[in-house]
Amino acid sequence: MITQKSSIIFLFIFISTFSFCQEILKVKNNLGEGITFTTRNKSVESTIYAWGHFDGAVSNGFTNNFDISNNQYVFGLQRMRFGTRGFMYQNKLRYHFQFSVAPVEVKGIDANSSSFYNGLLDGFFEYDLFEGFTISAGQRFLPGNRNAFTGIRNLQFFDRSALFSFSGYDRDIGVFAWYNFSVGGSVFRPQFALTQGEGRNISRNLGGLNYQARLDWMPFGAFTGLNDIVEGDISRETSPKLAIGVGYGLNDNASREGGFTGDFVNTQRDIESIYADVLFKYNGISIMAEYFEKFSDIPVVYDTAFNTLATFGNGYGFNFQAGYLFESNWELAGRYSTVFPTPVTKAPNLEKYSLALNKYIAGHGIKLQGEVSYTDTKALPANINGVQFILLFALGI
Repeated sequence: MITQKSSIIFLFIFISTFSFCQEILKVKNNLGEGITFTTRNKSVESTIYAWGHFDGAVSNGFTNNFDISNNQYVFGLQRMRFGTRGFMYQNKLRYHFQFSVAPVEVKGIDANSSSFYNGLLDGFFEYDLFEGFTISAGQRFLPGNRNAFTGIRNLQFFDRSALFSFSGYDRDIGVFAWYNFSVGGSVFRPQFALTQGEGRNISRNLGGLNYQARLDWMPFGAFTGLNDIVEGDISRETSPKLAIGVGYGLNDNASREGGFTGDFVNTQRDIESIYADVLFKYNGISIMAEYFEKFSDIPVVYDTAFNTLATFGNGYGFNFQAGYLFESNWELAGRYSTVFPTPVTKAPNLEKYSLALNKYIAGHGIKLQGEVSYTDTKALPANINGVQFILLFALGI
């Protein structure tokens, strides 16, 4: 069972990290980020962590008139994860393994998945070939649009945008590479990936491979720490920081309707995607804008009676969000997302508006989030509207 394998891997990585080291360890507890063990010569380090999202939601869907009697109430554990990450050989070789035990994340996909347990999220190694150039192998997020590779615990909102859901991006298994270099005061980061193309925890390749490339340009220099891959200006940049990114992906002979997500079907299609995004942060202000488009030839598959057998996602969309983090670590943020599927797919256009009020206690590691959202789905014969109120508490140890 993969649950047993996951536990063995987790313990092996953590224990073997220190098996060859006889030095006394230094132990540090970073609030919300885990417990870190470091050798005194700082050549080996390992962190174990666990975190969860506990939420309560009230939602109401309606076509014409809002009716409070249609309210639905949900309380649950949206996410619960644990893992280990660290480095060896003076930080030249790094690893990260992350698992989920939340029911919404661990259910199996189908017979093509490694098991009906789908809880392995990240499992990869990284190695620095030379300064600035890193290669990685394993399962991790693809270098897609910015919202796609921002960690789920590092969001300003309850979940990623409607545009991300439409994109079909997820983790995948393969090899990855990126290179950070400076030209004058600017920083460039090209990223590449060659992956299986079926998404996470799939035991075999059913179509072709996936080819991914992304380029980020930071004209005002690098962001503070990891502030370019978390939402909100948590680091409160003391000077303006800007990141402009563009990318392209080709999932050759994709076997799932969404590319890396969705149902497996008995036919394949090439799915191409192009995307561009802009991120700006300064003194508590954060602004992000994204454009994403994906397309494939003959996206709808019919049988001989013209019944729809499969629909591969096609279309484009936008996402815009902005927020301000007060010095008290309260943040007010808003987001607007819209998606326009290709008409032949008969999927409805969608608009979603969200407003969030957040209190960061220990960054994204421990926080309280409140969100209200309104969704307008342009369905036939009548639009479907939805209102949702969410209260979320995130706790990491």
